[in-house]
Amino acid sequence: MIRNLGLSIGDIVAPQPRSSPLGEPCDPTWFILIARPQRDQALEAYLRLIGVLDVWRPTVPAWRKSKGPRGKVQYEHNVAPGYVFTLMDRHPQWHIIRHHAGARMRGVVGWDGIPRPISSETMAEMIMVPKRIEILRKDGEAARRAALASKAPRSGDKARVMFGDTSYVVDISEVDLGVAHFVINSLRCRVPVDQAERIEKS
Repeated sequence: MIRNLGLSIGDIVAPQPRSSPLGEPCDPTWFILIARPQRDQALEAYLRLIGVLDVWRPTVPAWRKSKGPRGKVQYEHNVAPGYVFTLMDRHPQWHIIRHHAGARMRGVVGWDGIPRPISSETMAEMIMVPKRIEILRKDGEAARRAALASKAPRSGDKARVMFGDTSYVVDISEVDLGVAHFVINSLRCRVPVDQAERIEKS
């Protein structure tokens, strides 16, 4: 059944304004939105589209294996998967945001079902977390390299190497460009120095 709207064929109907997900201006306020699995970036893109003041997803540089010539590629590792931090300078209309975000968004961090803002002081501390993680990662990487360098053999050293599935104790004849050269059963062999461990002289 079609309701009688008082319209006739040929009448011009003005388009109805679409409800905005952001309302009147307010002081900049941080909120934490919860993304659905694997939809962090999609939720970030939606928030930027509707014009929030800022969006932040904490990440740190990391490496993963690749089939390319380098064997690994750098990417930004998300240290808080599922959470998207957004700074809004207009009052959020949560029911509209949830409706428009659809499958990208699961909810908003709050209490008793009510979204709660995050203080600037808390956000300032949280923004420092990825930087601290990166500093710790770099310190750990530097320590790992230093440990490997301390065990790396030099020319004339005895070293334990893995060649195939077997461990050998060999005399290193030369180290050149990070490659250790030695002889096994009259065969000249070589391995990267990080696969050879120097045997300390007793």
